[in-house]
Amino acid sequence: MNIFSRSDKTAEVIKYSKDYMSMQSTATRALLKFCQDHDVGGTYVEDLRKCLLALTSSDIESAVKHYRAIPVGNMGCLDDWSPHAACEHENDEYAREVFQALIEHWVRLMNLSLPNQGTRR
Repeated sequence: MNIFSRSDKTAEVIKYSKDYMSMQSTATRALLKFCQDHDVGGTYVEDLRKCLLALTSSDIESAVKHYRAIPVGNMGCLDDWSPHAACEHENDEYAREVFQALIEHWVRLMNLSLPNQGTRR
């Protein structure tokens, strides 16, 4: 028996990709700014702030942790909110569509750092 081989299953070391952190930071910052401008608050926005802080600190594991804490795609999730126009050049439809586009862009970029690229949970 080889003493260097292991027959037991050891915990898999999860490696998150840091390759996209600059784009992820920009997308997170844009989504956070939209939420602030349109008076969205709560725990999801706080997790967005924490995600951005982690990204700007090159802490991809914490960024992914906060990203995963923000649910999308179902009732009661971040994207289950319909923002209203906050500026005179906006109407409600425009605000909703921009919000959805920002979320979709952010989710797509954040998924690039997951170990199985695209497996959110």
